[in-house]
Amino acid sequence: MLFRLAMVAAIVAGAASSAGAVTTLMWSSTADVGKTQTVSFNGLYGASVNHRTVATPLAGLSSTLALTLTRVSGKDWTFDYAVDNTSLAPVAASKVSVFGFDSLGKISGASSTGAFGRSGSGPVPLLGTSADVCFRVSGSDCTGGNSGVTIDEPLSKGSLTLRFERATPLVNLNNFFVRYAAVTNANRSINNVNGTSGEAVLMADAVDSVPEPASWAMMITGFGLIGGTLRRRRTTLATTTC
Repeated sequence: MLFRLAMVAAIVAGAASSAGAVTTLMWSSTADVGKTQTVSFNGLYGASVNHRTVATPLAGLSSTLALTLTRVSGKDWTFDYAVDNTSLAPVAASKVSVFGFDSLGKISGASSTGAFGRSGSGPVPLLGTSADVCFRVSGSDCTGGNSGVTIDEPLSKGSLTLRFERATPLVNLNNFFVRYAAVTNANRSINNVNGTSGEAVLMADAVDSVPEPASWAMMITGFGLIGGTLRRRRTTLATTTC
């Protein structure tokens, strides 16, 4: 019984921590220079359902984005990025053409180097959202073009700088997404399709994370349940002995 209660407390606390992780990534200007955090993306394509286009998961279509904070100067925050096309069978071909995100603090400008050397903002096709900032290989704004990182390519690396409207000690990024181009699966039921996107499905620190307040609360509740059970058992034993 005690073991089960402990397991429940740990699982609930872990779920609370994971739920917080998938909504946002945060860096401190003083403590987190050099810190890398990674986002994993799924793949979605526009399936026709009752004459409407519906974002539908596409098995095997996936990618990752790693961001490393390298410098903070006034309003400017500079990150190294690394994009990896991790698509697997049944996807036979795909290109990652755009990545982007929103920010809790207002971004007044952005620039980038490397393959994703064009910045923009605006609507994200298929996802029904509008991004605060995005970085693309080609094409326009957050839609992207036909070029991108293919499955067989090594990590695509570069740097990006975000200029915020005001200097801030913390950066909070969320609603990460990617765009794919030239997607083809093995049976070619999807053949050279460009209108595909990906949402963040997992986020992780490169270093051990400290439990968030919600996680501590869940763990304390679990420990309270265990303590209460122990007290009840002791009271029962004492009554039986008397």
